[in-house]
Amino acid sequence: MSRCSWLLPTGREARILSVASFVYGAGFGSFAAISAIFLTRSVGLNLSEIGIGTALAGMLAVVAALLAGRLADRVGARNVLVVLSVAQAVLFASYSVVYNFASFLVAICALTVADQGARVARNTVIADMAPGRGRAELKAYLRSVSKLGISLGTLFAAVPLYLDTRGAYLAVIFCNSGAAWLTAALVKQLPRKSISPTPSTSPAPQNWVALRDAPYMSVAVLCGLLATYRSLLTIALPLWVATNTDVPPPYVAALFACNTILGIALQVQTSRRADTAEAARRAARIGAYLIFPACAIFAVSAAVPLMLAMLLLALGVVVLTVGELLTSAAAWSLSFELADGRVPGQYQGAFALGMSVETVVGPLLATGLVLGLGGPGWLLAGLLSALLGSTLAVATRWALRTRPAVLTGEVAPFEPTVRLTYAAADATLLTAYAEAATNAAEYGPASTTLRPALRARSTAGPEQAREEACAPSSLQPSRYHWQAGLRSAA
Repeated sequence: MSRCSWLLPTGREARILSVASFVYGAGFGSFAAISAIFLTRSVGLNLSEIGIGTALAGMLAVVAALLAGRLADRVGARNVLVVLSVAQAVLFASYSVVYNFASFLVAICALTVADQGARVARNTVIADMAPGRGRAELKAYLRSVSKLGISLGTLFAAVPLYLDTRGAYLAVIFCNSGAAWLTAALVKQLPRKSISPTPSTSPAPQNWVALRDAPYMSVAVLCGLLATYRSLLTIALPLWVATNTDVPPPYVAALFACNTILGIALQVQTSRRADTAEAARRAARIGAYLIFPACAIFAVSAAVPLMLAMLLLALGVVVLTVGELLTSAAAWSLSFELADGRVPGQYQGAFALGMSVETVVGPLLATGLVLGLGGPGWLLAGLLSALLGSTLAVATRWALRTRPAVLTGEVAPFEPTVRLTYAAADATLLTAYAEAATNAAEYGPASTTLRPALRARSTAGPEQAREEACAPSSLQPSRYHWQAGLRSAA
């Protein structure tokens, strides 16, 4: 196995997607690092205006996810991803002409809508491209290389941040726009559909069927609630370190680096523990349970000496990261395995809608519960995660039980089944008639019942055979074998 096999998935299409994810991640990482400072120092916006614009854009992104999924089913996920990548390139460049709050609002809303739609389209491409067990692993590959690209892009942004000039910031913006153009060019190299879905005799459902799939949406919402660990890491932990411990605030950067390195190195291996829906159910539960000891460790760090606090914080980040990797891999697998393969875009959009609850609940949980209550708040957050993990396991079982009524599969034709069981019934009747003829004392009147039945059966066609098999009659062997044959065919 190659030393870089963990970073280079097999297959031309998967590698194209990996390179595209790395390129886009590198551009976006540099842009994210300088965007807030550019908007405040160069454009002149204040933090409240940036917050309002970001919140409004997030609301629109929820609707965009659903529309992008529906569009991906109609015109092809690959085509939608190419168009939205081009749109992102143009919208990133439009930041160079933002000069007030109104223009910023237009730019951030359009860019967030395009970004969320591209995410849904990318997941739909993965659903079309990879076989069942390979989807979560391919998603993990893409997540790893994207994180690597974001990390390198963030390091690159240190130069314009040091120069602190409008020209330096604009250089990053246009480089990011170029990365989005390159992403679109790479995605265009993909076939329109790498693997054709299994044909089905039933038509593809319409009218937002994913939103009406209650078990699937329950799993999606619970995965979104469980994803609040992100806010625990990105919001609660830095503020906790700065206000409740003696640890120097720059140490938070080392903790984030530890989380990123572990995510890049272990995401693919972790995804293999969630390659089926049942395995994902177990992985989500274990990952959710691991969040509790991580939260307990963070709570204790405020009451111990400096060096021990630093060690405990590092240990807590490691445990939280493992829980994060397990729960995220489980969410990806469940989003693919529980979806209806006829309309993968709808289901990926619906799952994105469920996951969006994290953006609302997560900050409230981090600031109101954890930072508001202190140590007990950390413990309550950990208990809540464990409870969500158990609830998600129950909801997944519910979804698995209802999949036969939702998912598409090969439907056995009715007529061939009748003919096969009709022949089997004839063989059974011939045996019974021979036994009755040789042992009249044992069968008694049965021989007189079976003989006319056999005569009628020898001249009956398939349609008459089906009627006889479905109707109550003295010909019990025929009805029994037809039902057994239908059950075995199903």
